[in-house]
Amino acid sequence: MLKRYGCSLTSFRPIFSKHSGGSGFHSRTGTCPLRDQSHATLIRQRDRLIGTGAPVANRYERITFEKTRQSLPGKPPATFVFPGHPLLDCTTDLILEQNRDLLRRGAILIDNLDDGENPRVLFYLEHVIQDGHEDRAGNRRVISKRLQFVELDSDGEMRDGGPAPFLDYEAATLPDRAALQPYLDTLDWLRNDLEPRALIYAVEHLVTPHLEGLRARKQQFVKQARKAVYERLTKEIVHWDNQSIRLQTLEIAGRANGANRMNSVKARQRVEELQARLAKRMADLDKEEQLSPQSPVVLGGALVIPKGLLRRLGIIPPSGIDISDSAENRGEIENAAMRAVMQHERELGCTPRDVSREKRGYDIESIDSATGRLRFIEVKAGLQVRKP
Repeated sequence: MLKRYGCSLTSFRPIFSKHSGGSGFHSRTGTCPLRDQSHATLIRQRDRLIGTGAPVANRYERITFEKTRQSLPGKPPATFVFPGHPLLDCTTDLILEQNRDLLRRGAILIDNLDDGENPRVLFYLEHVIQDGHEDRAGNRRVISKRLQFVELDSDGEMRDGGPAPFLDYEAATLPDRAALQPYLDTLDWLRNDLEPRALIYAVEHLVTPHLEGLRARKQQFVKQARKAVYERLTKEIVHWDNQSIRLQTLEIAGRANGANRMNSVKARQRVEELQARLAKRMADLDKEEQLSPQSPVVLGGALVIPKGLLRRLGIIPPSGIDISDSAENRGEIENAAMRAVMQHERELGCTPRDVSREKRGYDIESIDSATGRLRFIEVKAGLQVRKP
């Protein structure tokens, strides 16, 4: 199939934090984070509201998004910035706050893989899960935030859009939007309030898998952590309790070593401190298991137009040959694209792994043998029919 018709393969990597956060740092603070004091103040204020761990530093000499570039000849050590780092979290939160309304404005997207004629609405929803801890503002700590997608068609059928359906869509051009407008004006169902239906579907079908999957991982982690903490601190408690008894016996017998700074009272204080630490750590682990989901929130939506509808309306010309109409042919083309990209990765000295069936939002995990860097690759396969 690949050789007969020709196949245009495209692979690209999802946006990493250095691309999303890097532009934010640049637009706010120039070439060096927190160089502009007004922007630095905004970031530190946001950190006081949402921060849960170490605070944002007053100054960063150098930052990097790659751990291997923390130490470079002739340059000061760099702070490694990653998802969860307070500087990146606060900057991302400010950017989202300023631009979140763009999602509410909506968009028209074209699904070139859909030869049907039924348009649908794609909703973007955010779902948050909290645990029993509180942040600095007294709010429950968010431990998982997931962007979810729900699609609703004109027949009222709803379905899970998957982890990142927009990767398969293209933005409609201005001429396409102008040509579609008369048809869209006839779609009365789009004038209805559709958000409540999307929210109900998300609550019934998406919240529980998110919560249960996180709970299973969290329970396993807490069980292991509780066992390790109990064994370590109990061992220390027993040690210092024995020391307290031994020192007290020596003191009663008048054989206490005056040069020894440790006495039975200090040893008993050490026991009490360790017991308090054990109780606090166990209480913290209990709070980590206290998971509670919030209600999903609709962030925005888009109207998805299938390629088949564009053809029926005459916006794009009908193709004389279209071998991608059948699911079997499309699957064969996609498999050929996967094999080609994985072979290319091997030729580059990488070790690729096919994860396309696991619905992670990308198709291939590839490890660079030279650097050990893990990359995520989304594979797209398109057709280019060769004329005789």
